[in-house]
Amino acid sequence: MEKKKFMCKTDVINRLGISSSKFDKLGLTIVKRYKNQYGYIYLYDEDDVNKLSNTHLIESLKKKEIKPKDYFSKFDNKYSNHLEALPLICNYIFNLNRYSKHSKCSKQHQEEIYYLKNKTIEFLYKNHYCTSVKEHIEEKYYSELECRCCYGCGCEECGYTGIYREEWIKEIKYYCFYFSTNNIIYCWHQPQQYVDFDVKLNTNISENLNPTEIKEIKMNKSKFKEAKELIKWFLSKEKYIK
Repeated sequence: MEKKKFMCKTDVINRLGISSSKFDKLGLTIVKRYKNQYGYIYLYDEDDVNKLSNTHLIESLKKKEIKPKDYFSKFDNKYSNHLEALPLICNYIFNLNRYSKHSKCSKQHQEEIYYLKNKTIEFLYKNHYCTSVKEHIEEKYYSELECRCCYGCGCEECGYTGIYREEWIKEIKYYCFYFSTNNIIYCWHQPQQYVDFDVKLNTNISENLNPTEIKEIKMNKSKFKEAKELIKWFLSKEKYIK
């Protein structure tokens, strides 16, 4: 007599090609269980599993391949001229830029937003949407930090002071750009070190920049992906990105 074979949950979902979340919908009966150091392992009759193969139930439960949305084709069909999207793009940059200041915005997301913002600013400036440029200066204060090698006890790395970095002030210079699109004025700051095109200031007077404020975002987060794709699509049309 052939010995019965049993399968654990992982073996079942791999055999049938379904996701773990759909397992309970199979209706399989537990025929055995044993305990290990992590808890109970439940086993199912292999014959019962095989009977489910290629059934309508399994076809309906199988993971469906999600194709990436073709945003560029969508925008090509929506806009007869990509410049029609510029007012919306500025609104998206406005909100994404605000979100980049929030603690919930990941470093990777923040860098992507800043990259798209930088390229959009370059386009707007070079294509005469800029109404004014000023220079703003921000002073950042840093306090002394305990040496990470000796934890403040004093060592060769910190010159036996126990201090990794003393209090100091760093001055950061920004260009303050004012842009007008669709009769709406946008004001965006850009660190001068990241601006790789020539900028003409409207005044030689520099103003101090107030500390960054966390401001309200007037766009649903579910729109972030489409917003970034629209900006990329627009910039690719203008040859600012590939």
